[in-house]
Amino acid sequence: MKGQINALPFIIILSIIIIGALALFFYQKTSEVNTQVIGIEHNNFLRNIEKKITEYSNKNKGSTETFSFNIPEQINLVCFIDREGEVQKFSNPELDIQTNAEIDKNIFFQPKEFQSAKIENFEVEENPLCVKNVNSKINLRLESLGKKTKIRAASPEEIKQTECTSLIYNGEDKEKIDVAFIGYGYENNKKLTDDAMIYIENVFETIEPYASNQNKFNFYQINEPTEHCELTYYIKCNNFEVKKQASKCPNDFVIVLAERNKILNLASPIRSSAIGNLAKINTADNILVLAHEFGHSFGDLGDEYVDDAYYGQFNIKANEIPNCGEVNCKEWKDIEGSSCYKGCTLSTLYRATKNSIMNLYFKDGGETYGPVNEKELNDNLRLYK
Repeated sequence: MKGQINALPFIIILSIIIIGALALFFYQKTSEVNTQVIGIEHNNFLRNIEKKITEYSNKNKGSTETFSFNIPEQINLVCFIDREGEVQKFSNPELDIQTNAEIDKNIFFQPKEFQSAKIENFEVEENPLCVKNVNSKINLRLESLGKKTKIRAASPEEIKQTECTSLIYNGEDKEKIDVAFIGYGYENNKKLTDDAMIYIENVFETIEPYASNQNKFNFYQINEPTEHCELTYYIKCNNFEVKKQASKCPNDFVIVLAERNKILNLASPIRSSAIGNLAKINTADNILVLAHEFGHSFGDLGDEYVDDAYYGQFNIKANEIPNCGEVNCKEWKDIEGSSCYKGCTLSTLYRATKNSIMNLYFKDGGETYGPVNEKELNDNLRLYK
């Protein structure tokens, strides 16, 4: 008994060391992720504003619109300089020194650790034009001057009318696949933005065939969270009301991100799902769940696992699901890398790969769509520029 008592302080100290080490590990990992997100947001802002300026320079003279651009919360100020016009002295000496030192640049950030840039074809209402960061956004009014775009800070009234933030912009909505994120259960927009960017980076910019077609997507965020969902054993939403709210952003596809604690989710799992162009994602799930549900929405792909109890009631035929075939798998016999495995939505149908994103995405082999699914997705992607 005495030996056990003497051992207690050692056990307590060891436990404290282990807990401290784990806390430090997760803190470092979180810091690494945050640093990556900040860099991505900075680069995306520069790409988004450049494309919008180019687009408005080619619009009819007088065309005007207010835009909300996402920027890292660490940026305090974004300053635009028209190098062809008369530049007034900055009220901030540090920015004054920076702009004089980098005469080939015309967009600057404070703090100066964020790299400055050069973008063509814009004028500013006041020179320089400095816009403050408000809730990780800057709000600008763009006006076409014919071959150039005039930029000014949006007025409070114009900002109120801006209910949509551009996360990644690659071109005019009619030519691109517009994906709008809307949050449920989020306490602030910044967390929703961070989560949306993580999904974009790890799904749309990483997984084929999306990764090779990144420039065909625009991504937006609805600034107000939805109140038209609830969590049961799945994410239950009033789809009509969610889509109505999502119409504040251009959208071909809507993704509801339902914020969920990972530990709570272990005790009480909640399913993600998709119906039509609306996907509902449990953020505590494996990140590949979005690739799975978007496969349903964008490619009309079926589940490659078997659920006879559910799907058996719908009298489904093989020709109704592009990635499920008959016993001989003749549907994809000429597609390189495909095979023939029993079980695809129904136990009577067949699939092309042993595992894939459309099957058990959380197990080995579930990191890719596979050749047949990629072909179906590519056929749809070719419809966009």
